[in-house]
Parts: sequence; C-alpha cells; structure tokens
Amino acid sequence: MADHYCHECALRLGLLTPVVAPTSNITGSTYQLGKFMKHTMPTNYAGVLSIFDRPEYTPYLDYTVTTAASGSVEVDAQNRVNLIWYAGKHVGMTFEDGIYYCPDDAIKVVLHHDITLVHSFSANYEFQYINRCKNCDRYIPP
Repeated sequence: MADHYCHECALRLGLLTPVVAPTSNITGSTYQLGKFMKHTMPTNYAGVLSIFDRPEYTPYLDYTVTTAASGSVEVDAQNRVNLIWYAGKHVGMTFEDGIYYCPDDAIKVVLHHDITLVHSFSANYEFQYINRCKNCDRYIPP
C-alpha cells in the first residue's frame, strides 16, 4: 500500500527533492531516451503501457517539470518516492496488451531525484490516485 502526501506536506517533510528544471535534458541518458520513446512512440504493446497523446519532447518536458513543481507525492510499498500531478485534461491513454484500457488525465514522475533516470508517463488519476494526505488529511488534489 502506498502513502500519499500533498505537495506542501511533501516539501515540509523533505520528501520532494526534484532535480528537473525547464532547461533540463530528460532524454540525456540512454535509459531516459528509451523511456521517452516507450511512452511517446512505442513499438511494443505488451503488458500495461501508457502513451502520451503528443510525441514531442517539449510537452513531455513541460509535463515532467510541472509535476515536479506542483505534484503530490506517493511513497510506494518499496519506499520509492514518486510524483503525481492531476492535469485536469486528456494527456494520453493506457493500453493493456495493445488493447485500449482507459484515458489518462495525470502525469506520474518516477526517480525525480536523479537527473539521469527521472522520467514520466501518463496515468489515470481517478482509477489510481484519489487519496488523502497522510500528514494533513486533505484530499489530493485539493
């Protein structure tokens, strides 16, 4: 089970340490370029795969920076700290084994503390992330 924190509490608790800035190169490593390609222009649809609705780099960077700047925090069962931002608009879609599963209206950023590994993908907020902050008990998003 994951714990969730609003942006403000995550900052106060030291859980949020993003390294991504509007001038960052988030396809600079082979790993990151592979993740960008996987979530914008996939060639393999096995398993669960979310795909952004725009395959360009600039929206991908913008989504990642916005999520780092204002998203909530999820601390998952493996104690990984992930960032989630509810975009409030269609940003992509999720497929399971190549079959359409659901529309996506949120961004999830993983490995936000490492500029060589940080990457993002689209997600469906309603299905996965409506929670309350573990610290202040506010709904996320507020």
